[in-house]
Amino acid sequence: MSASTNPIGRLRRPGLSVEPLELERETVLVLRGEFDLTGIAAFEAAIAAVRPRSSLVLDLRELSFMDSSGLGALVVVNERARLEGWSLLLAAPQPSVAMVLRISGLAQRLTIVDSTG
Repeated sequence: MSASTNPIGRLRRPGLSVEPLELERETVLVLRGEFDLTGIAAFEAAIAAVRPRSSLVLDLRELSFMDSSGLGALVVVNERARLEGWSLLLAAPQPSVAMVLRISGLAQRLTIVDSTG
């Protein structure tokens, strides 16, 4: 059964988009959509392209979903930050994403702030 005849295959998932913003003192990546296994490549490419000076802010205001794949990617980025001497900040996660961070225990290991500025 092809995606065109399979009604489940026709359901469009928003996926993940990552938009970089360079500010004076920090690098910001705006994450939009759903951060699951299908978004790992886009996230890793965006992370590889940045060289934070003092901090990397992941703006999560428009991120509606995150699963264990996204959580694992955050752990990897946090380790890179530690090794390279900059800080990782998660900004303004929506309640559903904040809950996943709390349940996983990452809310206690990562820095989460209420806003991006």
